[in-house]
Amino acid sequence: MLDFSSDSARRWVVPLFFGALLALGLVLHPDYGIGWDESTERINGIINAKYVAERLGLGALARQEPNYRVIPALTDAPDADHGVAYQLLLLPLERLLGAHDQRAIYLLRHLVNFLFFVAGAAGLYGLARARFADWRAGLLAASLLVLTPRFFAEAFINYKDVVFASVFTLSILTLWRLLQRPTAVRVLLHAAATAFAIDVRTMGVLLPALTLGFGLLEAWQEPTRRRALLVALVAYFPLMAAFTVVGWPFLWEAPFANFMAAFRSFSRYRSTLHNFYLGELISARQLPWHYAPVWIAVTTPLPFVALALLGLLQAVCGAWHCIRRWAVPPAARFDLLITAWLFGPIISVIIFHSVIYDGWRHLYFVYPPMVLLMVGGFRMLLAVLTRWAPRRAATVAGLLAAGLLLPPMAYLMRAHPQQQLYFSIPNAVAAQQFERDYWGVSYRQGLEWLLQQHASGPLRVSGPHFMPLYNARLLLRPAERERIVLSSPAEAQYLLTTERLSPPSRALPPATTVHRITADGITALRVLRVP
Repeated sequence: MLDFSSDSARRWVVPLFFGALLALGLVLHPDYGIGWDESTERINGIINAKYVAERLGLGALARQEPNYRVIPALTDAPDADHGVAYQLLLLPLERLLGAHDQRAIYLLRHLVNFLFFVAGAAGLYGLARARFADWRAGLLAASLLVLTPRFFAEAFINYKDVVFASVFTLSILTLWRLLQRPTAVRVLLHAAATAFAIDVRTMGVLLPALTLGFGLLEAWQEPTRRRALLVALVAYFPLMAAFTVVGWPFLWEAPFANFMAAFRSFSRYRSTLHNFYLGELISARQLPWHYAPVWIAVTTPLPFVALALLGLLQAVCGAWHCIRRWAVPPAARFDLLITAWLFGPIISVIIFHSVIYDGWRHLYFVYPPMVLLMVGGFRMLLAVLTRWAPRRAATVAGLLAAGLLLPPMAYLMRAHPQQQLYFSIPNAVAAQQFERDYWGVSYRQGLEWLLQQHASGPLRVSGPHFMPLYNARLLLRPAERERIVLSSPAEAQYLLTTERLSPPSRALPPATTVHRITADGITALRVLRVP
């Protein structure tokens, strides 16, 4: 019988897990649609690439691009202050791998999105293994992340928040490694990881704060590393600042002033939007304090939430024990870091009334520390259950893990490729209380259904929103793309709607529902025929 506690098992189980995950991404990535403003973000990347080429004296090379003349200047771009490090990484890949057709371009981008997700899962594996000194804990953490339905689906389509969550997780791993053994290479890696996170999303500025706070804590608790840690901190900040400016063209002309402008813009971006929450439309600037906690609870499997609460209880008890003894051992310092990572952003959003919309996606980067708490809760529960049956500890652990992981795995298979619609509450309640397909990725399946119903000829299609229809059309094969004609509602044969901000009572032009795109019973999109 295979001993899963042995190091020899780790040598093949862990590579097998991540290899299978990569293979799954290769197989499934063509099935997902394009997110609401993914094409807009790509255009923003192209604008920045043009600016970079001109500033680096490569204008002659850039002018060989067919659309060079119509690409606006960076100063004229409405989203010039958005971090574009990830977009600037994707554009050369498109050229290198020969992706020229729109379908090929976006399928490639979805595959790269998933590769970043796998890298984030590997980073989470490393953090859990370091905290619990057990590779099986690392594998459980990676499994919990992968089997969280919304994260799995958005690993392909969410080019912002899931990518940022992955990069943030890897940055925390580089931070922890730096704290344990401060070397020049580890300082360089952590500075580069932090800068890339900031250049993806401005919220990455939390990383320097965590680095300073926990670097000083580590120096206080570990006198033998104190000098090396202080030197590392002194070197880290200028390196991080330099890397941040290099990776964000908007900062090149006025680094500090432009960064502060971008940060102010980020905190109030799209503040005129409204969220459909608890059955009502509410302003994104007037969110109740419970908005983020409720969204997290209703979109995360409830057993996962229960384990996270158990893990949090364990971490709080450990912290109280440390306060009484006025000593913070390594495990407690790790738990403090995880707790700060999880609660710091959520509390900040509540206190400063920060603008968030589309569920809680802007806070996805706090989910990995929540997963680490789940692992702690799992181990705590396992210890209690095996107290009465120590000889059957392996069996109990296997049954507990299976009961935890198999239900979300079954959902992933049932709801494919619309797992971003997962709710932990009954669908009938969720549909009336919360937004559903705010990404608009189900429009692709709606167009594909129409093409199956009509073997030839053009199809005039419209809906309440133009952008998701335009994006869905990009993913069709060229011949199919030509058949879809985006028109006004008055001229359309069919209307497509996800009813993004309201339940099915939303007013629409007179039409009859002829098809629904669903995910395990919850409606993502309706196809309506115009009389």
